[in-house]
Amino acid sequence: HVSDAFADRFIPDGKTFPLGRPVVVGPEGVREALKGSKAEWYWAPVEGKADETLGVTWGRAFLVVRGTNGEEDSTYRGRYVTVWTRESKKDDWKIWLDLGTEASPEE
Repeated sequence: HVSDAFADRFIPDGKTFPLGRPVVVGPEGVREALKGSKAEWYWAPVEGKADETLGVTWGRAFLVVRGTNGEEDSTYRGRYVTVWTRESKKDDWKIWLDLGTEASPEE
């Protein structure tokens, strides 16, 4: 499931900042915040920069919420910035901070 894969990328004190809601901390917090979500997520990275232990990516995000009981699907467009970290070159990149904003429909 996408939400589990996303949650697994966070370091223990990693944070995400959902719009209009409290800051969510750590993999378990992310997993709990996304529990039961039926949304489909799509990312389109635009740019990134990194050194040995710190990296930043930004791009566009698309979220599709499937309608139920005959309702139409809802689509949301956004932009995101993710700050990545790792202990050394040998370690996997993990999310330290993740933030998304709404984007205009033409983006």
